[in-house]
Order: sequence, then structure tokens, then C-alpha cells
Amino acid sequence: MDRFHHILSIERKVAKYIWGGVINSILWRLVRMYYNIDIPGSVKCEGVYFAHSGFGCVFNSKSVIGRGTTIQHSVAIGEVRGKVPVIGENCYIGTHA
Repeated sequence: MDRFHHILSIERKVAKYIWGGVINSILWRLVRMYYNIDIPGSVKCEGVYFAHSGFGCVFNSKSVIGRGTTIQHSVAIGEVRGKVPVIGENCYIGTHA
């Protein structure tokens, strides 16, 4: 009986992971389509202000953006020689940066 409950709990975790991934994928696609912004779910940003709804912004999946940062439209944060920039707190990133 204990083995059955263990298998059942694993199946529930797998189902939750799959459905969570599906929902995240749908939300990511809707945001990308509506705002023309590409922010993967793995980007660490909290308390960030996107001017003009972040229209045309593209971020690397390993990006880290500090609290209080303002980002204008058409900003790309990528990877150079295997390193991703870490943006500090209370920064301002202008258009087309």
C-alpha cells in the first residue's frame, strides 16, 4: 500500500509540472504576442518598470535585473563570450540599448 501512494504522489508531481509548464508556455506566448516582448520565465526581475510596456525588448534567459530598474523599449540583454550582464538596483536603461 505504501508503494502505491508513493507512485501516486510521483504521478501528481509530474502532472503538476507538465500542466505548470503548459500554462507558463501559454502565458509567455500571450505576453510575447501582445507586447512584443521576449522575457523567459527564468529571468530574475522584481520591481522593474518597463516604459512603453517594454515593447520590443529581448532578454537572455539567464538575465538578472535589480529592483527599481527602469527599462525603455527596444532593449536587448544578451550574452557576450558566455557571460550575461547583471543589472544592479535603481538603474536606467535607455532606448535601443
